[in-house]
Amino acid sequence: MQKLILTPVLAAGFLGLSAIPAHAVFITVDDMESYNVGDKFDTTVNNSDTPSSVLGDWTANAGDRGKGVIVEDDNVTGNKYLGFNKTVFAPFYARNDSSALTIDAASTAATVFVRFVYEGAKDNTSFSLGMTDNAAATGSADYSLQALLVPNAPPASANWQVFNGATQTDTGVAATYDTDLEDAGQADEILWTNLWFVINNAGNTYDVYLTTGDNGATSADRIADDFTFKNATTGDLTHFLLSGGNKSPDDGGIDFLAIDTSGENLAFAPAVPEPASLALMGLAGLLLVGRGRRA
Repeated sequence: MQKLILTPVLAAGFLGLSAIPAHAVFITVDDMESYNVGDKFDTTVNNSDTPSSVLGDWTANAGDRGKGVIVEDDNVTGNKYLGFNKTVFAPFYARNDSSALTIDAASTAATVFVRFVYEGAKDNTSFSLGMTDNAAATGSADYSLQALLVPNAPPASANWQVFNGATQTDTGVAATYDTDLEDAGQADEILWTNLWFVINNAGNTYDVYLTTGDNGATSADRIADDFTFKNATTGDLTHFLLSGGNKSPDDGGIDFLAIDTSGENLAFAPAVPEPASLALMGLAGLLLVGRGRRA
C-alpha cells in the first residue's frame, strides 16, 4: 500500500512533534510497493507438491498447492498487494521471515498491524493470520497467536474468531462485506480490513483490534482481550503466518504488514510516518524555526 508522502512543506506542519508519542512509530515490514505487478511464487504444478518458493521475505510452503502474485488494487490506482489464490481444495500457508518482525521474549507490549482482504463464497470462508516463534512453521498447528475468519451457520456471513489458548473463540464480530460487489452479483468480498495484534510475549497473552477502511482503532474495536497464546512461547516471536483452509478455492490478499516493538499502537499504520520520515520532519521544522529567528 502506498504510504503518506512527506515533503518539506508538509513536514513544516508537524512542528509540534512533541505531541507525537515516542512509541507511536510503525516499522513497515512489507507494503508490496517494491514488487512488480505479476511477481509471484507458485507452489502448484498439476496439483502436485513442489518445492517451497520465495517472494521477498514471503515463503509459500511446499505441498500447499496455492500461489501468491502481486496484483494492482482495482479501487486505488497504483496500489499493489500480495494476492493469494488456492486453485484446488487444499490448504495454503505462507510465512513472512523478515527480521524486523522479531518481538523479544521479554517484551510486554508490541503491536503487529496487517491490512487484509478476502474474496470467496461466505459458506466456504476460511482464512487465518497470526504470529509464530517457529522458523519452520508450515501449518495451523504452528500459530502462537491466531485470528481467523470462518462461516456462520447458516453461512449468511463470516465471523472473526480468535484462539484463546487451545479454544477457538467466536468474537461475534462479522466480516464487513463490500455490498457494491454483492449487488453486482460478483464474489463475496469483505472490505479492506485492518487487524492489530497487541502482544505481551513475556506473559503469552494478546489483544486483537479490528477496523475497516483507513481507520485506526480504539478500545471499542477490540475483539479479543487478554487472550492466551495458542502455543506458549519461551523465546522471541519471529514470523508472521497466514493460511487458507481446505474448504474451497478462495482468494485473499495482504496489502500492508508493519510492527511497533515499543508498545501498543492503534494508529492506521500506512498513514504513520516512519522514524526516518519523522527525523526529516524534525529537521525541516528546525530549519524553518531558525529561518524565522534570523528574520
